[in-house]
Amino acid sequence: MKGKPLLLIPPAVLFLAFGVLVLITAFHQSHPFEFLVLFFSSNFIILLSGAMIVGLVWRTFFPGKPQSPDETNPPEGGPDSGTAP
Repeated sequence: MKGKPLLLIPPAVLFLAFGVLVLITAFHQSHPFEFLVLFFSSNFIILLSGAMIVGLVWRTFFPGKPQSPDETNPPEGGPDSGTAP
């Protein structure tokens, strides 16, 4: 599980670079409406890809505590099973 999130980091970095490219393109527009649309969409792309990179790095290096076998498979007929004794 440790290596699987690492496979998604390069596409997220490319997505971040695409967002920066759209932001640069926004400042070269002459029409104000096109500038606003490109500016806000590029900020949204940068926000999503940045959060994706942070989450994937966090999940890779801080995976959390592993669940014990008792937590993953509760016993049959327990208090949460919904059956009466």
